[in-house]
Amino acid sequence: MNFTTLKDDLLSVTEEASRVARKRRISEYEIFVSSYSNSQVTIQGGMVNANDGVSEGIGIRVALGGKVGFASATGIGSDSVRFAAEEALSVARTLDEEDKRFYGFAPPRRGGKEGITDKKMLNITGEKLVSETGQIFSRATDYDRRVVSVTADVTLNYGGFAVANSNGVERTTRSIACGGSAEVTVLDGTRRKTGFDFIAERRTPDFSGLGERAARNAVDILSSKSLNASEKMKTIWEPLTAAQFVDTAFSSSINGRSVVEGRSAFAGKMGTEVGIKELTVIDAGQMPESVATTSIDAEGTPRKDTKVIEDGILKGFLFDNYYAKIYGTESTGNASRGSFTNPPAISTTTIAIKTGERKKEDIIAETQRGILVTGLVMGMGHSNLISGDFSVVAPNPFLIEEGNIKHALEPVTIAGNLYESLKQLKEIGGDPLLTPFAYTPTLTFEGFTVSG
Repeated sequence: MNFTTLKDDLLSVTEEASRVARKRRISEYEIFVSSYSNSQVTIQGGMVNANDGVSEGIGIRVALGGKVGFASATGIGSDSVRFAAEEALSVARTLDEEDKRFYGFAPPRRGGKEGITDKKMLNITGEKLVSETGQIFSRATDYDRRVVSVTADVTLNYGGFAVANSNGVERTTRSIACGGSAEVTVLDGTRRKTGFDFIAERRTPDFSGLGERAARNAVDILSSKSLNASEKMKTIWEPLTAAQFVDTAFSSSINGRSVVEGRSAFAGKMGTEVGIKELTVIDAGQMPESVATTSIDAEGTPRKDTKVIEDGILKGFLFDNYYAKIYGTESTGNASRGSFTNPPAISTTTIAIKTGERKKEDIIAETQRGILVTGLVMGMGHSNLISGDFSVVAPNPFLIEEGNIKHALEPVTIAGNLYESLKQLKEIGGDPLLTPFAYTPTLTFEGFTVSG
């Protein structure tokens, strides 16, 4: 689809699907239509791999009382529309029991803005993607003679989705983003280390320096030494690593479904202290710069900024329409879909931490002994999201002694509790980084056990 006319084109599909539903005398329905174009160039070992494709489809939910059927179809032509509608109706009819907690689809509401749209990115050609990827690759390769492997990629993604339902919702949104990454392996004798860096933008990105930064991250840890200890100590998480930590800590704890089903560590704690007084957390669904920002969620509800924690006090949870009604509140606009093949589920947009004042370097300068955690840790996805217990491997840490980075360390294990950590925060830095999942500064914790 043409990006300029995308909204109208998507709405024309929802209108056709609505006509099909009414013709079949379906009184309650929801239609989700999406169309996305993706172009990616990857260079690995000098080999160029380019992919360019379009993903389009439709997902329809039909409600017969409390019996809700869902079906999807690839493509957005008339045949796909009819198939999805008929199949969803058939599924609803075959259900034996009604969902007593289903109270209908989302109501129409005003509000919600799209993020930054840089239409100049639509002029980025395949040749330009190859050229940019090649520059990242060559600059990483040339950074140091010990570089033995480089994987570089650049991706351009644009498109949008529309939602319509029998309650009168008829909304659409679109977005465009471009990003790139580099992963570098260096070898010195028998010592092999890797480094990584990335960029993701809603504006035309500047990839200069990306390859060099990834290579430098790898070279800097070639001289790593073993910690030879297991102790509780201060850990300083740089913004990228902190974003990974924060995303995991809040993915389940503030999810309305987890709260309703009693699987959230924050269930029943509304209005109580869950973090230090300096901690304020927002689900920033309307941050213009974030690649996750859209004007509506996957049910057609306007996106919004939702305050989760304010001055350490738990203030809110995230909901879609279904679980909001069960909880006795309104949707926060946090319904999402992995694709048109999935019914909606609750997820965060961009978790944003209110920043402090000092940068990472200032915090390090006042640290007598601690660990600087850089890059991406391994194992965070295996954390126990109910209890909060976690144990991760930090592959690229550094030892801090007497206010200075002494040397790189061999990988260390860091263990603690995601939710108790919010009260173990020693300092929130003033150097935020926007990633696709969080907006986070340097975070400093006390009380984690570090072993290596």
